Amino acid sequence: MLAVTGDQVVAGSADVASTRGEWGRSAFAHTNAAIAGIATGDLDRAVSGIGAVLALPASHRLGALSQRLDRAQRLLTAPGWQGSRPARELRAQIADFRVDTATRALST
Repeated sequence: MLAVTGDQVVAGSADVASTRGEWGRSAFAHTNAAIAGIATGDLDRAVSGIGAVLALPASHRLGALSQRLDRAQRLLTAPGWQGSRPARELRAQIADFRVDTATRALST
């Protein structure tokens, strides 16, 4: 289902620079691409963009990224996505990511 894994996003960013900022920018770029896909009705683009972000290991999940994913999740509730099984599945994956991120933040 996902073409790129979270570890690949992190590893690919580490090739350029092994800083948290680099993989963070990469994750935000993937999320922005997903939001653009959802907003323009291109769910394949959204899944492609967000898949790697949703696969990020818990240690790489930023609270700000979770907040950005909230926008994607809200866009998927628009009337045009009602009844779409892939949209519903993506909303559920985002919800799981956000819960895991919030749980990790509370435990640190």
